[in-house]
Amino acid sequence: MDPAAGMAAGQLRRKQLRVERFGGRDSCRRAKATATGSRATLYGSIFYHFDKITEVYFAADYLKLKDGYKVGATNGFANQSEFALGLRTRF
Repeated sequence: MDPAAGMAAGQLRRKQLRVERFGGRDSCRRAKATATGSRATLYGSIFYHFDKITEVYFAADYLKLKDGYKVGATNGFANQSEFALGLRTRF
């Protein structure tokens, strides 16, 4: 086997991978904006430490979309609230 032919095949493989890797970026550049709007988020959390390694927490998050701004996670709604309650132990 000719080493030069093997090198050319390796270079070709790298070029093909490079095209696949950056192909998504080129398609995003051609994307057009379809709507305008704004998005506001409010987040808060409270922690209570039982001792040095154990704590309990409460967290809340509120998302408000205005003027036609859409996010797939809201399933078409204009706002979304999330709440979490947990216990964390550090090792």
